Amino acid sequence: ATPRQASATVLLDKDSSKVLWARRNPKLKFLGGFHGFIGGKLDKSDELTDVRNCENLEKAKAIACAAREMFEEIGVLLVRNGDKLTIGQRASLHDDLISGRSTFAEILDSWGLWIDSGDFTYTGFWTTPEFSPIRFKTHFFMALCPTKQKP
Repeated sequence: ATPRQASATVLLDKDSSKVLWARRNPKLKFLGGFHGFIGGKLDKSDELTDVRNCENLEKAKAIACAAREMFEEIGVLLVRNGDKLTIGQRASLHDDLISGRSTFAEILDSWGLWIDSGDFTYTGFWTTPEFSPIRFKTHFFMALCPTKQKP
C-alpha cells in the first residue's frame, strides 16, 4: 500500500514535564488498542487553513493537519488568539467540526484565529512498514498545551 500523508503532535504541558499519550480505540482497523500521539491523515481542507510564518506549503499543510487532529480528537485548540474563547465556545466549535457543520479552516477564519508555525517544532517522520495493509507517512511535531486548556 502507498503511504498516505499524516501528522501527529507530541503535546507537552507548560513545564514540558508531561506528555499526552493516548490509547487508540481497540475497534480501529489501524493499530486499534495501541498507544500513540494525537494525529491522523491529511485532509484536503488542511491546505485552506491559515498557517502563518511558514513558507513551505507542504509543512504548512502538515501543521494544519496536526492542529486540526488535536482539536478534533481531544478538543485542544493550538491556535493564536484562541485565549479569547470561553470553554463553552471551544466546545461549540469542536461540535461544529466533528459534526461536519464547519471545516477547521472555516472555524479559524470566522473567529479570527490562526496557526503560527513557530508553535510547532518538527521532530521528523515515521512511515508505516511495508507489510502493513494500511500505511501512513506521519510527520511529528511537538507543541505546548495552551495554559487555559486541558486535554
